[in-house]
Amino acid sequence: MKYSDKSSDKNSDFSLEYENFKLSKVSGSIQIDGNSGWISAKNAGICTGSGTYFDPYVIEDLEINAKRMGSCILIENSYVHFKIENCTLFNARTQFQTIAGIYFNNVVNGKIINNNCSINDNGIYLYQSYNNEILNNTANSNEVSGINLEQSSNNVISGNIVKYNTNDGIKIVGSSNTISGNIVIHNGYFEIHAFYAHNNVFSENTAHAIILYVTTSNILSGNKVSNGSGIVLFDSNNTNIFNNIIYNNWGGIKLLESYNNKITGNTASNNNDHGIHLEKSHYNTVSGNTASNSNYGIFLTYSRNNHILLNTITDNGIGIHIYKSKCNQILNNSFSGNDIEKQGTQEECDPFPLEIVLAIVIPIVGITLIVTGMVIYKRKKSRGTEIKYPKKEGKKEGFKEIKYPKSEERRKRLDSDEKF
Repeated sequence: MKYSDKSSDKNSDFSLEYENFKLSKVSGSIQIDGNSGWISAKNAGICTGSGTYFDPYVIEDLEINAKRMGSCILIENSYVHFKIENCTLFNARTQFQTIAGIYFNNVVNGKIINNNCSINDNGIYLYQSYNNEILNNTANSNEVSGINLEQSSNNVISGNIVKYNTNDGIKIVGSSNTISGNIVIHNGYFEIHAFYAHNNVFSENTAHAIILYVTTSNILSGNKVSNGSGIVLFDSNNTNIFNNIIYNNWGGIKLLESYNNKITGNTASNNNDHGIHLEKSHYNTVSGNTASNSNYGIFLTYSRNNHILLNTITDNGIGIHIYKSKCNQILNNSFSGNDIEKQGTQEECDPFPLEIVLAIVIPIVGITLIVTGMVIYKRKKSRGTEIKYPKKEGKKEGFKEIKYPKSEERRKRLDSDEKF
């Protein structure tokens, strides 16, 4: 456990709204390493509690200025139960390492509740940490991300306010996390951003954009996405997108090189370019959605084998636009008030789609290679088998066992030596 000198001085670039800060005790930076570190912290008066589920360690009501010398609170290699709550944490910055207002490294069973983690490199950062909760915090105006999970799973991020961060509002690299009820707006490159993330749930968030990049099996439900990029999936598969409201964005919902996703029951309205756009995306289901007041209600480009069913498409420039796409089932959709109901025609389906050809050819090639390998192996092995030759005349009848030679020259030499 490391404990730095106390200070109440604020850095000159500190510019948060003062009303968001709490009246707290001023503290130096805190570092706790391992379960034993909590005992030292308790002995030093930094926390209370005993580390159990019913009596967790508690760090609370502190104001920490890290003075650009590391994280405000750093917890490492901890498995006990603990809470960090009602703290104001700022000025955690450095050029040489990842730091944050609150940083967890290999931490389980922590709760971060009702803190203000603003004006840092990262507001809250979890690395290889599991089963933690990040609840009702404010993470604004950080240089990198508001809340960042790297290689972290089974965490809950709920009820947080995340604004004006330079890169990401909330970034997820991990699996089985729940991101719900957060307000994520006015951030730099991305609002809610998942990267190599699987089996996460994104629900009831208010955001300018939700971006999934190289992900599988996530759920997006009940989100309100407006005044940004909408919902975008790139190289993401098996995602269930339902009951979201997407409005006043450049685009509503876009799939790019994404497969086997379900887009159902969403409302995409007043988006500039499209309500729902599938580009180079196959085997997706788009059903029961409302797409209205955009240039294109539903737009397919270079996409095939999708199901576009039972959607309500109203007041768009073009209801459904098809460009260089084929084998899509477009059935039982409702159109009204569009300038053009449908534009473009589907290309003919391949009689033998590449996936089917590969599904047939690859097993055949594999079996052929296996059989060929077995035959070659048996032939090579047979060259080392025993062959019996008769003994010379005049001697007792019988046979002498000799190894069959591996070269023709040696075989001739042995045969001549035997002198049948």
